[in-house]
Amino acid sequence: MPDSNSRKGEVLTQVLEKMLSGQKIAPSEFQDFVKAQNEGATTGLQVGEKIPDFALTDQNGNQRKFRDLNRALWPSSGLQSKRRLVTLL
Repeated sequence: MPDSNSRKGEVLTQVLEKMLSGQKIAPSEFQDFVKAQNEGATTGLQVGEKIPDFALTDQNGNQRKFRDLNRALWPSSGLQSKRRLVTLL
């Protein structure tokens, strides 16, 4: 779909140029800009779906796994029956 991609590119370019030059952006232009940015984006996990284990490097170069973070926040103390909630930003 080259037409769709080229239109998306035009929308992104035009709105960014307006932003950088301080020109007013119409609400419909901004709406098209947001749609062009988010086209094809996935929404992530569904409600109730478990987070797959993954590892990221922290600011000190250490590998941190989600399961380790989860254990650190909910140690084996009597909280196993409680729901676990971790927010990743």
